[in-house]
Amino acid sequence: MEYIFNLLVDQYKIDSNRLWVTVFSGDDIFGQQFPRDKEILELWEKLLPNKEHIVSFGKEYNFWIQGGGAEIAIESKLCGPQTEIFYDLGKKIVKKPTACQTANVGDFSKYPIICLLPIKLQVN
Repeated sequence: MEYIFNLLVDQYKIDSNRLWVTVFSGDDIFGQQFPRDKEILELWEKLLPNKEHIVSFGKEYNFWIQGGGAEIAIESKLCGPQTEIFYDLGKKIVKKPTACQTANVGDFSKYPIICLLPIKLQVN
């Protein structure tokens, strides 16, 4: 995450004050409780100048499942929290937003840049 953040801010010269991120807030997945992604939260708190730009969501928007379906995830057991980076365009967009825009940030002025899916968890 730190490498991606530095790439965006230092190399691509994106204003870090306009970046928003999402983190997994913790949730019940297939009957197993997954905790809040504290590691990623702490990293974003260290990197982002505005802590209010860190938004938490549960399994609906910040948890990936291999293959996209519960039956596949249960069989493969590969799943995990995700974090996403958004760029704030600074104004409301009147056209219909993408599913990613409405799902994760709930504000049509945020444009998704990248979705990071670290493979680190398995359902037991």
